[in-house]
Formats: sequence, structure tokens, C-alpha cells
Amino acid sequence: MRSGAYEAAAGHFHRTVALLTDPGKRARLLVELAGAQRLSGDPAAAMATARQALELARAVGDHETAGWAALADGHQSPLGETDWTPVHGIERVLADLPGDDSELRARLLARLAVDTGDGAVAGQAVAMARRLDQPEVIMTALVARHDTLRWRPETVHERLAIAAEAVELGTEAGVPESMAEGRLRQLEGLLELGQRAAAERVLAECGLLVNQTRNPLWHHLYMTVTARLRWLERDFAAAVDITRTMLDGADAVPWVTPMWHEFAASLALAEGDTAGAAEAEARFVAAVAATPPHWTRPMWQALGARLAARMGRLADARLTLDQLLAEGAPAVIDRRGGLACLACLAEVAYLVGADEYAADILTMARPYAHVVVLFVWTPMSHYLSLLATMLGDDAEAELHRSSTADIARRMGARLWLDDLEPPQPPVSPDTAVLAREGDYWTLDHAGTTARLRHGKGVEYLARLLARPGVETHALHLAGETHPNGTNDLGPHLDARAKAAYQERLSDLRADLAEATEYHDLERAQKARDEIDALVRELARTVGLRGRDRPNGSAAERARINVTRRLRSTIDRISETHPDLGYHLDTAIRTGTFCSYQPGPVPSVSWQVNIVPSE
Repeated sequence: MRSGAYEAAAGHFHRTVALLTDPGKRARLLVELAGAQRLSGDPAAAMATARQALELARAVGDHETAGWAALADGHQSPLGETDWTPVHGIERVLADLPGDDSELRARLLARLAVDTGDGAVAGQAVAMARRLDQPEVIMTALVARHDTLRWRPETVHERLAIAAEAVELGTEAGVPESMAEGRLRQLEGLLELGQRAAAERVLAECGLLVNQTRNPLWHHLYMTVTARLRWLERDFAAAVDITRTMLDGADAVPWVTPMWHEFAASLALAEGDTAGAAEAEARFVAAVAATPPHWTRPMWQALGARLAARMGRLADARLTLDQLLAEGAPAVIDRRGGLACLACLAEVAYLVGADEYAADILTMARPYAHVVVLFVWTPMSHYLSLLATMLGDDAEAELHRSSTADIARRMGARLWLDDLEPPQPPVSPDTAVLAREGDYWTLDHAGTTARLRHGKGVEYLARLLARPGVETHALHLAGETHPNGTNDLGPHLDARAKAAYQERLSDLRADLAEATEYHDLERAQKARDEIDALVRELARTVGLRGRDRPNGSAAERARINVTRRLRSTIDRISETHPDLGYHLDTAIRTGTFCSYQPGPVPSVSWQVNIVPSE
């Protein structure tokens, strides 16, 4: 996901920095270079450059440049956390700055809040950003506030409200990066609540925004959710393909690589491939060892113990269990990611027979029975049922098993149901009839009849219902093809426009060089700002090695339109047939390929008549 335009910008900054001898000027330009390196997909180089800028700025007493360098010295992970200048470094930069409201101070407070998990500092950042009335700064502060609440399940509704405001501000300001951050956090909250249907809709929007912003970290988060949902549906082949792609790709990110290896091991175990699981586990252990010290380390240890226990190495698992619970379950749950860590340890305790830990873990985890624990992608109620079983409380164990089954049905998680419930005798499905009658469609189900005006959405739905389990390309559903026989709608910019952009860039670079030579900081900054804007636009329109990036595609247009019309039709059906609408909401899969997936034991049998009656 590297941008050739950003790499070119980084090369230009490198050459300019090499010519400068003044430490202050070098520091300011190094901050710019760090930004170009990060956007070109080289976070390690960006961090090294930012730290060099920070040292130079401090040496000459340029506190403002030191602040921007401290901000540039950070690489945000999909977990919403960062590896950057140590906390005391951020605090020192803040102490050196004037105490007045400023964009830089608000951004530094937001960064400090996420690094420390301090909600009060995040509140200061939000309040200052609102006083400044700068939408992008407000969005940054809101995201920080969200992330200080992230690991507290009881705050999920507050987090969803924050994410919604970030999306709204990003939309109004036309900033896709802020929209993506907000949508990804909405997705997280909805999945945590087990609201699969709503999450799928947000996931589709996330896919568009992640593709537009080309942020490798967000791409990993988006693909993680996609792979895990396929896994929950027991579509192991699709989940394995995604996992291999993410691990083999050039954009592997250190913070998430262990996560993919652990998932690969879990997939192998689910398919009975113990040799493959052992290989993936070894790669997981190596990836964790290669990751710099980070707050996630206890979670990796808990996941490793769970893998060891599942693979029969109970002594190894027991050793880690004892280490992580040495100070008791309350100490574990108070950490970031504590609930996920505790969920893993509950399973380990069950598998190794460590009954002495059951009551302590159960007491701490019981308030979160309704939560889907995302890091382990399982309802907490499942782990509570194991703990209650260990304690011999059959009534509580059954209560939690029933809760898990309810969440599994809502999430469309066949994996949880298959592991939880014994095989049930076949049940005769309800019959639903969808037939076209001229300009209307009649829908009969459970004694209720609805009339739907003919439109593309109901026609797409009928075609999918007529062929359950069969995937159909969105282009085929929509009946769209490009006149030239391809999906390409042409480049964003023609040759003349690109030549004009390049000519303007050359002029601006000459202006920047001259302004730098004559120490005209204002003129240099204006030139840099316009260069950045042009580079961003070229990066959006020109792909790798200068190739034109297509201006969308017929397939993408069809995917968006078909999804919107199908969902709108299902919403209309829900008004008169709520149960049937819920069934369709969970069984109709949209995307590049669409299908009706009623499950192995369909609850509804469809009779579809697409040809209009005379």
C-alpha cells in the first residue's frame, strides 16, 4: 500500500535535509520528512527521523518544533495504542509549551491520553479542541477519548456516540481518514454488543474508506473483522485465505502479526490440523518475541497459554496461568485488554483443571456476561459457563450456555452454536411466498401479506432467494458492464491535468528552496502546505510507478448500488414482517458477490415467482 507520490516526496525531503546545516531548519524539515515517510508506508524510518528532529529541536530550544516532532514519533496500531516518545517525553514537551490553547497542545494532550489511558487528560484535549473550534483537532481528541474508554465494556454506548460524532465531523469536513477512524470504532462497538446486522453495514462502509485512505493499519483491522466473521460462520477456507494473504503481504505490521499467527493456529485446530497448528504456534511465539515491550504482552501470553492448553501442553499452560494470576483476577481485569486476557485464562483454568481460580475469575467476569470479547471473538458468557461448571453450579452454567446461544444466533455464529448445542432433529421450515404481480410483488408469510412496489432491490432479492447458497456477482445482479468490456471507468486525471500538477509542483519546490535559502519561514510554510496538498491529490489519482489509478469501477459501483437497494428492501419487509426481515438481514450476504445463505437447517422455505403474472 505504498504511494509512489509519497516516496518521491520523502526523497525530495531527504535531499533538502542533506543540504541544511542550521539545526533548527533541519529539525523542521525532518518533521516534514517523517510525515512523508509515514505516508509512504515506512513507519520505522518515520519514527527514527522524528526522534532525530526532536533532539535537534530541543537542542536549539525550538519547543513548537519539538512538539510536532513528538507527535510525528508515533505509530498507531489497530488496537488504538501507540509506540512513540515515552510518556515523560510528551509531558516534557507540554511543559515547555505556552499554556494557552493551541492546536499543538490539544493534539499532544490527546496523544498523552491514549498513551496513559487517562480519561481526564482526554477530556482536557476534547474541551480545548472544542474551544479552538477546529474540526480535525476535535476529531483527534474524540478518538483519544474513545480509546481511553476502549477496554471498559460498560462504556460501549458512550464510545459509539463518540464514534458517531467523529464520523459526522469527518463527513462535514471531507476528511476520509477521520470518517474511517470513526467507522472502525463504530464497528468495534457494534460487534461487542453482538449486533451483527448493523455491524455488517458499517463494515461495508469501512471497506470503502480503508481502500480510499490506503492506511495499512486500518486495512489490517478491517481484514481482521472480515476473517473472524467468516470463521464464525465456519467458512474456514475463506478465513484461511485472508489470513495467508495478510501474513504474506508486504504490509505486515509488527503490532498485529502475532494476532494473525494466533488466528492461523486456531483455524488449523478447528480443522483438526495439529501439525499446521504447531507450525503457526511457533510463528506466533516468534512474532511475540520480536515485538517491542508493550502493554499487549500479557494478552499475548494469555493467548499463548490457551493455544498450549488446547494442544495438550497442560504444564506449559498452567505455568503461564499461575504467573498471570499471581496477583489475582482483579489485577488482570484492571489492565488494558484485561477482559480478553481474563477470558483466555478462564478457558486455560478449565482445560488444566485449576479449580482454585474459578471462583475469583467468575466473580470478576460475571458483570460482562453479555459482552462479545473481541480480542478472543467469543461471548464472555461462554467462559462463565465453563467456570460455573468447574464450581459444580449447573444452574448458572446452563444460564450462561443459554445466553451464549442467544448471542450466537444474533451474530450468525455457527461455530459457537455447533460447539454449544447438541444436534437437533430437523424442523419443518416456515413457507414464504414472494411473487411478482405486474408492478407489485406479494409477500406471504405466517398469515401476513405485504405488497411491495416493483423495483431493483426486490428483484435482486428474489433472484438470490431463488438460488439459496449460490453466489452471484453484483455486476450480474445489476446487469452492468462497461462499454469497452472492462470494469475500468478511466483515470482520475488526463495527461494534460497531470502535466499541470507536475509543473506546479516544480514551481513550488523552487519557491521552497528559495524561501529556505532566504530564511522566509512564512513563504516556505505556504509552499510546503501547497506541495503537501498536491502530493496528496497525485497520490490519490496516480498509483504505483506512476500508473493511473482507475476512477472507480463498474464492479465497485454495482457493489454499492446492489447493497444499498437490497438493504432498503429488507428494511421495508421488516416493517410488516419483523421476524422475516431479521432472517433476511442475517442471511442475505452483500458485497462484490451476493448470496442468500439460510444455513444448514433453513428456518424459511421460499417459493419465488419472478415472472410477473398476466
